This record gives sequence, C-alpha cells and structure tokens, in this order.
Amino acid sequence: MKTEMIFGNTLLLWIINLHTIHRIKRGLCPLFYHLFFKVKNKNLSFLRKQETTLYQRMPHNIHEYYVYILTNQKNGTLYIGMTNNLQRRVREHKSGKLKGFTQRYGLHRLVYYEFHQYVNNAILREKQLKKWKRQWKIRLIEAENPYWSDLAEGWS
Repeated sequence: MKTEMIFGNTLLLWIINLHTIHRIKRGLCPLFYHLFFKVKNKNLSFLRKQETTLYQRMPHNIHEYYVYILTNQKNGTLYIGMTNNLQRRVREHKSGKLKGFTQRYGLHRLVYYEFHQYVNNAILREKQLKKWKRQWKIRLIEAENPYWSDLAEGWS
C-alpha cells in the first residue's frame, strides 16, 4: 500500500511538472486521465483529494516556452530558436513571414524541440545549444528524431 501511494504521488508530481493537470481536468489528455484515475482505482479517493489540493496550489497562468531546431534537409543547415508559441512560429517560418536566416536558407523542417516552463531556462538552453559543436547538435536530433522527419507536419 505504501509503495502504491508513493508511486501515485510520484506520478502526480510528474504530471504537474509537465503542466498537464489542467488539461486532464478539461479532458484534453485522456491517456493521462486513464493512467491517473483508472489504473490506481485502489487509491482513487486519495488521488482525487491530493490532486485537487495540489492543483489549487499550482499557478493558473502557466507559461510554455520552446527551444527548437529547424533544417532544410537531413544533415543540412541548422537553425536554433526560442518561442512561446511553437506552432505559430513554425507557421511563420514556413510561410516566409520571417525575413532573415531561415528564409535565406529555406529552413522549414522542424526536427527537434523541447519544452521549458520558465523563459530564462529556455533562453539559457538556446544559448547553450548555439555554442555546441555541430556534431553534438546532430546527435541530439538523431536521438529523438533519427529520420529527421518534420515534427510540424500536419499542424494547421
């Protein structure tokens, strides 16, 4: 019973750190809802009570920042950027609204991105990645996206 409760708390904190608890409440993450409420049916009342308490302490203005990498082809030119709205920014890059480096080199393929809660962390990570050697960046991309597929394919 203790292990289940500790595991339940760990799962709960993991979900909160990913800022999906508000999406669970609105029904936008059915997978997490299933994991969180259905699998733990023995501790259902405990988890619901704990989830409500922790949700009330969460800030309700959750910010999302993304560090992303664009390219034109596999092992092609790389561009690293940071934004608070990844879909909008990728759409701007693809439409050519943003003049400069990405338009000049035709960088329209999103091959890597990561989420950050705080803008300072995202800025630091962007600067860190820009200082990396090219081979390190390629390894980072291939660890998550080995075929260099466009991760934004299908976004409106």
